Amino acid sequence: MESYGLSMAAAGIVPTYDSLAINSYGRVASAAFIVYDYSITFDKEVEMFWQDMYSKKKLTGATALFLVNRYLVLILRIANLVGFVPMTDQKCALATRVALAFTLLQYIPWAAFAAMRAYALSRNKPLSALILVLSMTTTGINMSLFPFGFTGYVDPIFGCTVID
Repeated sequence: MESYGLSMAAAGIVPTYDSLAINSYGRVASAAFIVYDYSITFDKEVEMFWQDMYSKKKLTGATALFLVNRYLVLILRIANLVGFVPMTDQKCALATRVALAFTLLQYIPWAAFAAMRAYALSRNKPLSALILVLSMTTTGINMSLFPFGFTGYVDPIFGCTVID
């Protein structure tokens, strides 16, 4: 069946490329926002975390959690921008898996923070352990994408793109 002179297969390409364009714009916009935010708050971060850490020569759990939470997001945004660099299909597949790994790593500090907060409020270790386990289930479930063919391909217009 023809629709506006396009076959059904060709008509299916348009929404796919529309989705890829929106995804690409979102990746660039989020990276720009994160880099801007980090650049305007870096002086305060140095004042509150880095100087204190170096003066006491001690890394506290709260400081480590803050730094991991803050810089995993930055690394992920940079990894998402690498997809625009021309590369082979093999490098694209590797870049896609690395980006997924950093996406999943983001959940770990969030789960740790939720568990620490629950413990601080209730002083109940089993409750905080339960919250930690439940918060980590999303990471475990999403890790199932690795052995089941989660990969990427190089699109001539949008660069490295995820196939799941």
